[in-house]
Amino acid sequence: MTNHKVLSHNEWIDARKVLLAKEKEFTRLRDELTRQRQDLPWEKIEKGRQKLSASKHSLGQEGKQSGSDAIYIEAKPSYKAAAAETHTRCQG
Repeated sequence: MTNHKVLSHNEWIDARKVLLAKEKEFTRLRDELTRQRQDLPWEKIEKGRQKLSASKHSLGQEGKQSGSDAIYIEAKPSYKAAAAETHTRCQG
């Protein structure tokens, strides 16, 4: 069980202001990182790759898939070939 400090109201206000300043800085950093990620150039998808459908977790607020949420994989010639390759990778 966590043992929390007990402070006076003024001490709590001071501690909360310090945390609020850190939260605001975190928000600014997260917003900048989001902007940088959205500014990344798009990759041209060559023939032989197929697009996976996005899960509901990667959908935007309006339920629409953004361009950066698309996931692409290399198309394998057959299920058996893909399974064999995966098995080989797992074995080390």
